[in-house]
Amino acid sequence: MKKPPKVEQEWETWLGDRAGGLQADPMLRTLDATFGAAPAAKITQRAVERVRERLAVEQRPVYYDVLPDTPIGQVYISVGTEGLAAVAIGGSEADFLAQLRRQGVQAAVRSGEQTRQVRTQIEEYFRGERERFDCSLDLSQLTGFHRQVLLAAARIPRGSVMTYGGLAQTLGKPRAARAVGRALATNPVPLVIPCHRVIASDGSLGGYSARGGVSTKLQLLRFERAPVAG
Repeated sequence: MKKPPKVEQEWETWLGDRAGGLQADPMLRTLDATFGAAPAAKITQRAVERVRERLAVEQRPVYYDVLPDTPIGQVYISVGTEGLAAVAIGGSEADFLAQLRRQGVQAAVRSGEQTRQVRTQIEEYFRGERERFDCSLDLSQLTGFHRQVLLAAARIPRGSVMTYGGLAQTLGKPRAARAVGRALATNPVPLVIPCHRVIASDGSLGGYSARGGVSTKLQLLRFERAPVAG
C-alpha cells in the first residue's frame, strides 16, 4: 500500500487522524514566538517618541490670511511650518478653508502676523516693486517631477513667457510638454510660482487652474506687460 505524502501525514497528525493526537500548529508556534518577545525597552521608547513627534507635527496649526483688494480680486494664502503651502485667487474664505481641509489641514488659524512675509511680498508684486518671490515654500506633498516643473516655472522672469514644450526642454524632457501642463495645472501656490507665464506653442494661453481661468491668466500677463496677444 502506497504511503501518503509527508505533508498529508503532518496534516493528519495535526487534525488528530493519526497517532500522536492533536499537535500545535507550527505557524502558530512561530507567531507566538515572534510576538511573545517584546522589543527592547529602548526601541519601545523610541517608537513612542516618534509617534508623539508625528502627532505634534500634524496638530500644528496652519496660518492663513487674505489680501482683500488686489488687481485680480481677493488672494488667500496659507503658511505652515515649512513655508507657503497654498495660494487661492478669488472665492470666499469658506471656500479657501474647505480647500485646506481637502489638503489634510486639521487646524487653520487666521493670522496677519504669521503670514506677514508672504503678504508683504505679494503686495510688493502688485505695486510693481518685486520681480521674484523669495519666501519659503512647502512643496513636500508633491512628487519629484511635479516639484521640478514648478521650480523651473518659478525661474521664468516677470514680463516673460515660456511654452510648455520650452519648459519641458529646460528639464531635459523635450517630449514631456503634456506632463508639464498637468503639473502646472495642480500648482498649489499660483502667482508665487508663476505658472501663468507658461503658454501654448501656438501663442495661445493654454489653461489656468486658478479661479477665473484663462481670463485671470491674461489679466496677470497684461499686468506684467508680457508679450501676449489678447
